[in-house]
Amino acid sequence: LVKGTKPVKCDVLCMEGTYAGRDHPKPRDELEKDFKDKVEDVVARGGTVILPAFAVSRSQELAIILRKMGLNVWYDGMGRKVSKIFLKHSEFLRNPNELKKAINQLNLVHSDHGRKIALNADVIITSSGMMDGGPVLHYMNKLKDNPKNAVLLTGYQVDGTNSRLLVDEGLLDFYGVKEKVSCEVEYFDFSGHAGHSQLVDFAKNCEPEKIILMHSDAREALKEPLEEFAEVFTPQDGEQIVV
Repeated sequence: LVKGTKPVKCDVLCMEGTYAGRDHPKPRDELEKDFKDKVEDVVARGGTVILPAFAVSRSQELAIILRKMGLNVWYDGMGRKVSKIFLKHSEFLRNPNELKKAINQLNLVHSDHGRKIALNADVIITSSGMMDGGPVLHYMNKLKDNPKNAVLLTGYQVDGTNSRLLVDEGLLDFYGVKEKVSCEVEYFDFSGHAGHSQLVDFAKNCEPEKIILMHSDAREALKEPLEEFAEVFTPQDGEQIVV
């Protein structure tokens, strides 16, 4: 959605390592095609696609991907306000016109009446991305029992979240009550994080003396290849590093 950063020559590089030890399973264009094919399949069988999406970036990204498919798409949750902020600062976007066109084609939910109408949509984009709250639980409560419907997850599901419970056990926690979900559930790896090899290449091109890795449970997998050209730190919470 936004313009990617470029390597900069530096002495100390602080870098995230979310995808340490693994790369994305598919090129982005193939992933988007698979995603759109699944959406079309669900709509063709008479179902509704629910897209739990992060309010920042992911929901706008999905709106752009869906824009030319000719579908009845409704947009609910905090992502609506975030979209306005993005468009207000359009100089940072890769293609602000695409986002503007995509948002203008969406049906925006502003009330309970709008949410009732949205239940008959082809696609509902709504927060929260990990399904721990927000309008998504309202839609899931209404649509979960119909196997023609589908929940397509496009973001990471942290352990202990509602979306992880859905993937692992086919259940959702509706404010303390766990219920079975009968509609289809599928995951698409739309992560905005760089893969392992991309991280290594980026770090090499920065030519740092020291690298500090953060935001990862698997930093050690990234540490070894980086140590070939820099001193690498993997600090723990509260640990101080003198550079």
